[in-house]
Amino acid sequence: MSALEGHAPDPVQMLHSTGIAAVWLDTQLKVRGFTPAARDLLEIAATDVGRPVAHLPCKFTDGELMENATRVLASAVPIDAEVRSHSGRDYLWRTLPDLTRDQRILGAVITFTDISNRRQMESALQRELQNAQRLRVSAEAANRAMDEFIATVSHDLRTPLNTIGLWSRMFASGKVPEQTLLEGARMIGRAAAAQQQLIDDLVDLASLVCGRLRLELCDTQLSDVIAGAVGMLRPLADSRGIALQSQLHDEIGPLRCDPGRIQQVLYNLLANVLKLTPDGGQVHVRFARREDFAHIELSDSGPGIPADLLPYLFDGLQGDAGHRRNAGAGLGLALAQQLTRLHGGSVTARSNAGSPGTTITMSLPLPLAERAEPR
Repeated sequence: MSALEGHAPDPVQMLHSTGIAAVWLDTQLKVRGFTPAARDLLEIAATDVGRPVAHLPCKFTDGELMENATRVLASAVPIDAEVRSHSGRDYLWRTLPDLTRDQRILGAVITFTDISNRRQMESALQRELQNAQRLRVSAEAANRAMDEFIATVSHDLRTPLNTIGLWSRMFASGKVPEQTLLEGARMIGRAAAAQQQLIDDLVDLASLVCGRLRLELCDTQLSDVIAGAVGMLRPLADSRGIALQSQLHDEIGPLRCDPGRIQQVLYNLLANVLKLTPDGGQVHVRFARREDFAHIELSDSGPGIPADLLPYLFDGLQGDAGHRRNAGAGLGLALAQQLTRLHGGSVTARSNAGSPGTTITMSLPLPLAERAEPR
């Protein structure tokens, strides 16, 4: 045991029974005694009593027993610190003055209390707090995005309704010139079609989210589907003086896909490209094979898209609401991405803000038989 055994005061006996590692030093910083727990922690033996504490093996990654003990002997003020043993355990390291009843300093007492479990619990709690903070921030961002999304969709739903309402009131007044009647009917038709498209996109997105949308797969010549989408939007391009050019090649064989959904994707993508292309601009549609994918590229001569908005271009609930208010609710683009992913493909965009042009690429995997042999 130690030199204190048999005549130690009650507090010392209490330390012996608690399992706390403690070492008593005299005013010369020599070992006077220790508890059994200190023997195991510091590898101290009965033969070390009377030896300087500096001769004990160092069992901690930081902290100096001598330095703190010297300061306590000089000031009689306890010092607390936390240290880690070489085995990875954390300890509360306390150095206290050993005082007599009349407050004379007999030496110092050094105790080591294992706080590893507490540290682990604190670390776990900190991680949980950080996770909760991230979830809260994410939830708040999602709520803001949803509010912006609803506001934008509401705006886009009202826009065609305003057109229909305006022309309906003009027709009801009976004051519309005869030569304007046909134009008004066309405007109402276009507004109704735009609203129907928006509603259809909302329904399709809801079906995708709920997992109810099913593809009707069949072997499809993709060049025919692309030509169909281009043909549907060519009148719009011609009316604005936009040169809509397509380069379609038939060297790619049939792909197994849902032709109706693929045409819907291409229509949505091309309609958005035309929307952002200035009157008199150019739009190119290219279809080619690259490695194991069929690529459909839509390039325009528009103003480009800011780099910070590109990651959210195909997410109807993200991005800048003001930008979407100019470019539509983004539902068509979000739907295009989800439908393409159902086919095992993806839709990406690249653009240099300030430089003319944005390129949207739709990639679809080729059938295994069409893929290049590995080298």
